[in-house]
Amino acid sequence: NNVLCAGTTSPLSDAIAGGTWSSSNGAAATVDVNTGLVSAVADGSTTISYSNGCNTVNYGITVISANAGTITGATDVCNGGNISLTDNVAGGAWSSSIPGVATVDVSGTVFGVSLGTTVISYTVNNICGTAVATHSVNVVNAPLGGVTIGPTNMCAGTFTILSNTVGGGVWSVNNGNATVSGTGVLTAITPGSVIVSYTLSSAWGPIATTKIITIFAVLNARTITGV
Repeated sequence: NNVLCAGTTSPLSDAIAGGTWSSSNGAAATVDVNTGLVSAVADGSTTISYSNGCNTVNYGITVISANAGTITGATDVCNGGNISLTDNVAGGAWSSSIPGVATVDVSGTVFGVSLGTTVISYTVNNICGTAVATHSVNVVNAPLGGVTIGPTNMCAGTFTILSNTVGGGVWSVNNGNATVSGTGVLTAITPGSVIVSYTLSSAWGPIATTKIITIFAVLNARTITGV
């Protein structure tokens, strides 16, 4: 196919006069029925046909423009974290206006470097010119998961109620030395240690705080013997 830039025109002609011109896709390009002047409208492809009543010849045209599309993705990224941006037009190049705040790689992954705001750009170059799409990104600190309140030592067979300074989290333990309920009731089962996690959901993903609790065996006083 022959390539035209959107907004431009190109004359076509045929050695045999008296025929008429037509376009299969007027949304991409139109053609004057008598003169053969093609007007490129928007990105797409069309077939320009010329017919004299006995024969028809076709001429393929692709219309392109300097279009950078639209960047989609999150506007916040954690300091030290990353997010992925995408654009609906292929073949562009990514860049960051302030790399000291955030950098971006060739795939559109943005990496938070320091607190602040930067503008991520996606630049498309072709024969029709240059187009740039932009997307503002803020680098922020991740929210804290609160502080778990409770003892650090327990006896096997006892229980305690844990709490956290931030509500809405989910309790869990890492092994069978203890169990924990949805309300934070921790039951010590066997001697050893257990890691209790309190996990919050956030726009940055799960945020967990942990607390190590040591579980001791219950002492047996046995029997005192002697005179």
